[in-house]
Amino acid sequence: MKHNLNESYLNSLSDEERINEMKEWSAEEQAQYLCPNGVMTMEEFRALGHKIIDEEYDKLGW
Repeated sequence: MKHNLNESYLNSLSDEERINEMKEWSAEEQAQYLCPNGVMTMEEFRALGHKIIDEEYDKLGW
């Protein structure tokens, strides 16, 4: 089953709805969302990891 990977769609969901939606994604869909062009350098991977962690800390107010 194909899921909607559109960023604007995902942003329109609540945090809980987005998490539930993304839990259903296949590994291929996750890779496509995280790296749409199919190639990610180590620097891009590092930056993505830091961005995700920073967003989670911001949500927690740390």
